[in-house]
Amino acid sequence: MRLEAYAKINWALGVVGRRDDGYHLLDMLMQRVSLRDTLYIEACDELSLTVPGSHLPSDERNLVTRAALLLRETYGVTNGARLRLIKRIPERAGLGGGSADAASALLGLARLWGLDCRVDHLAKLALLLGADVPYCLAGGLARVRGIGEQVELIPGAARWPLVIVKPCEGLSAREVYEAYSNHSGTLGASESSGLSRLDIPAIAYHLTRGDFESLRREARNALQAAAISLRPEITRAIKCVERLGASFVTMSGSGAAVFGVFENDSAAQTAFEALKTSYSECFLAHTMA
Repeated sequence: MRLEAYAKINWALGVVGRRDDGYHLLDMLMQRVSLRDTLYIEACDELSLTVPGSHLPSDERNLVTRAALLLRETYGVTNGARLRLIKRIPERAGLGGGSADAASALLGLARLWGLDCRVDHLAKLALLLGADVPYCLAGGLARVRGIGEQVELIPGAARWPLVIVKPCEGLSAREVYEAYSNHSGTLGASESSGLSRLDIPAIAYHLTRGDFESLRREARNALQAAAISLRPEITRAIKCVERLGASFVTMSGSGAAVFGVFENDSAAQTAFEALKTSYSECFLAHTMA
């Protein structure tokens, strides 16, 4: 069995509050993109994972293994599986690579083991693995709220050419949120004043119409300043992509990857050729419905 695990981008990310347990409450516009990992699954008596050509762990530190163990424990499965993960999505980039892998593992293993899993139950399991995993189960263009558990699909998603760049050493979500909190106070000054609240329905409307002028005016990533304080190279990458003619450029998720959207494939290809000479982790992709 072969499954494609697609990356995601954040067109917009707002921080709208914080729970008593410290988790930030978000309101985001996310979309699946064609950059992907590939997960191969075969029936086997034992459970194992290999990640050839990568330094990533294959034990419970890997979300694919954690997803498999969680599914086995929840449904009382005794069968195993041989899993092989081919990585292409850069790590610690805000592109949801590990989450996409975990979502593919849940779907593929449920099929392999013949589990009668309700979609809503799989989504609850997904949230136990990570905030982006429920979205990665759903895919498409979606408004995602809370700590990632509220996923609302939005019709009218278009295919847009993208160039994605990871300009520096990666970032963990934890360190970016810590930097965000340190800059904005315990609750966050911008949260308490409402400055990080975004009109996600309006932003989605601009996006589906291809109105990038309005998108530039209204969409932003509330975590971008915190990420830049940790990795100033992000700013240079954004400016480089802008100079090459991108219609809209922003950081994805908690970083460190940035992406630019271009009006056509030719413009994206030209920008990619220019950027790949400076950035080793540079990718051509497109958005997916």
